[in-house]
Amino acid sequence: MARQLGKTTQQLSDAPTSAIYVWCNSNLEYPKYLARKLQRTDLFIVSPSWLTEYRWRGQTFNDVIVDHALNFTLEELEALREVRFRCGRNKKIEI
Repeated sequence: MARQLGKTTQQLSDAPTSAIYVWCNSNLEYPKYLARKLQRTDLFIVSPSWLTEYRWRGQTFNDVIVDHALNFTLEELEALREVRFRCGRNKKIEI
């Protein structure tokens, strides 16, 4: 995985308050470290399985931000659409 390009840093910095940040894999150590470094402790950083295991049901959040390096499965993409619809963000999903 390429690092030091700044895309993830920019995404984390620009994320709305109390947003969900979907990382590109299940190893959450790096994005959590980066969020702490950016003082973005309000973000909830999750793996892609968070989408398909429906762990978001019953939660309140402002938006869902997807890491630029995430390669979606069809199931993840469908779940993301449902999450965004439910949080009032039924907008185009950039992949």
